[in-house]
Amino acid sequence: MTKRPEKGRGLFYHRDSEAHSELAPPQYVEWARGEAARLGVSFSGTPEAITAMIARGQPADGDLYLDYGVSGNLLSRPGFDQFRERAASDPSVSHLFVSKRDRLGRPDNPLDSMLIEYQLRSAGLTIVLMGGKVLPAVGPGERIELADLLTSLIEYNESGKFRRDLAEKLIHAKIRLARGGFSIGGEPLYGFRRWLCAEDGTRKRQLEDHERVKLPGHHVLWLPTATEELAVVRRILDLIEATPAARVARILNAEGIPSPKAGHVRTRNGVKFETSGQWTQNTVRNIATHPLLIAVWEYGKRSEGDQLRFTKDGPRALGRGDYSPDGKLKTVANPADQIIRTPAKSDAVTTPEKFELVREVIAARGRHLKGKARTRGQSPNPLGGRIYDLTCGWLMYRYAKRGKWCYGCGLYQNSEARCCRHNTVQGETATRFVLDCLRQLVLTPSRLAKLKTRLGELADAERGDDPAQRQLDAVRTDLAGLRRKVQKAAENMALSETREERAAVAEVFLRLKDQESALERRLATHRPAPSRVDPQRQVEAALGALDRLAESLGAGAADWAAVGSAFARTNANLYLRFSEVVKGRKTFNVPAGGVVTFGSAAPPGPLYTGPTDRPIIRKMLAAGEPVTASPGRVTPGDSNAGQDVTGSANVQRGTRRCS
Repeated sequence: MTKRPEKGRGLFYHRDSEAHSELAPPQYVEWARGEAARLGVSFSGTPEAITAMIARGQPADGDLYLDYGVSGNLLSRPGFDQFRERAASDPSVSHLFVSKRDRLGRPDNPLDSMLIEYQLRSAGLTIVLMGGKVLPAVGPGERIELADLLTSLIEYNESGKFRRDLAEKLIHAKIRLARGGFSIGGEPLYGFRRWLCAEDGTRKRQLEDHERVKLPGHHVLWLPTATEELAVVRRILDLIEATPAARVARILNAEGIPSPKAGHVRTRNGVKFETSGQWTQNTVRNIATHPLLIAVWEYGKRSEGDQLRFTKDGPRALGRGDYSPDGKLKTVANPADQIIRTPAKSDAVTTPEKFELVREVIAARGRHLKGKARTRGQSPNPLGGRIYDLTCGWLMYRYAKRGKWCYGCGLYQNSEARCCRHNTVQGETATRFVLDCLRQLVLTPSRLAKLKTRLGELADAERGDDPAQRQLDAVRTDLAGLRRKVQKAAENMALSETREERAAVAEVFLRLKDQESALERRLATHRPAPSRVDPQRQVEAALGALDRLAESLGAGAADWAAVGSAFARTNANLYLRFSEVVKGRKTFNVPAGGVVTFGSAAPPGPLYTGPTDRPIIRKMLAAGEPVTASPGRVTPGDSNAGQDVTGSANVQRGTRRCS
């Protein structure tokens, strides 16, 4: 045990799992200062310092250690780990100030926190708790009194049990709110705002972001009151019937329309960062399929939590299905019969018929991808959805093979080797070939001159036309007009002669003030566009991109994502024909020719546009239906018999398309 002074230095630790009590930690520090003075212990912490730590999200500062917004069942926490490390390694530390035992932890197993407490005390440290309770250091060979051990066990058990009791209360409260059609937490849907309303739905007032209000008989409703955002929602619903969600997202981003998360700050691994503010495919799809658009609430689609989990009938205990194979908790989707569906206390944004049509369109587009994992990590797939087998007209799917990656005939894989042939091509070889074709096409003298001119025109146009600034100017114009209306309404209210007239004008005035506040918030959260780059430099950068990509390929450090982006921008497609080549005793199908197209060039042959999911292909083959673009050229049984296709069946989402 480290030899420590009897009255050395004191350290303070505090934890708050909800991160709502900003006034309590300074009071606890003031208590620690008083105890340190009484015991004659040196302590430098101040209430102002811990308030600043909360604001900065800082876990340690001098003698203060804090975990704010961290659950107590986690034995490893940023502030707690640093607190324990210094307490054990700094010989000048003699006392530890903790307001209550449950601040050290609310463990799932009380023995875990008891062990941590024993390690601190056996290191020669005295733990001081509020209420005058002191846990003295344990010297070598000393035993802790049985009464002290039992007290510790009971207190840590109760602190851990508190989390389970709280989870049960919260779930019952959420079920009650859900059945009443009220919000049970989270951020409102795009186009909706949080309103404080009575039990019957009567509106009290709109709430600010993250504002929390406790008013008896009142709860939070999500109401469609963001007029400009609702116009975007209706536009999404109109576009998505004929336009994929990813393309809708690109359109909205190109027009500079802020996404639902624009300007928001998130925390990841303890680090705060501002979101990109960009629309994504998932954002568009989630908005278009949210049942609130037809005034229906759906609660409990998923369950999470480490104590109890949400069902429509009440809390349920965790089972094996709530854990992944490595023993970690996971979020699970609840069955349809466990979802609470309630009429919302708001108006519908669209009709049920149109909503169902949109859902059916989106489901049909993604049916062949359902249940398939997304591409993880940096797996190269620059030709995903851009390389075709002309034998059958199918896309070729990417798959890994002996540490490398290839593209193989999609029909051969999904028909389980019953149709087409085992036509494959090395992924890197095909990618280099298409990139070389792109460079050759672009960098010829005649095309290079035209390209420079066109890029210059686009750069000039982009410099002169800023969608974000245009939208900001429109908001300022609307705000100016709205303020004139507010002033006029105020004058009319002052001139009103009867109570009824004043009430009518007051209602209009309050509505105008709410709209004025919304526009002012939009102006306050506007992020200025980055400064424009000189058009000539933009042209040079665009032309140099291809050379840099080629150089990176030659150096063996290819940026496959950038290559894929170049192919997407130029709409590059590769169509291959195959022939048999005998090598020794084996016969291989290798590329024997093909066509590379860019832009709007038509494909050199018919392409398959039907279903691609393996179970559907199996049924179509059993029914004798065609599964290729050229039924006369490829028939069931026209394949390399005996080839193993199980290894190539694990394709990635980025390689597939379905009409």
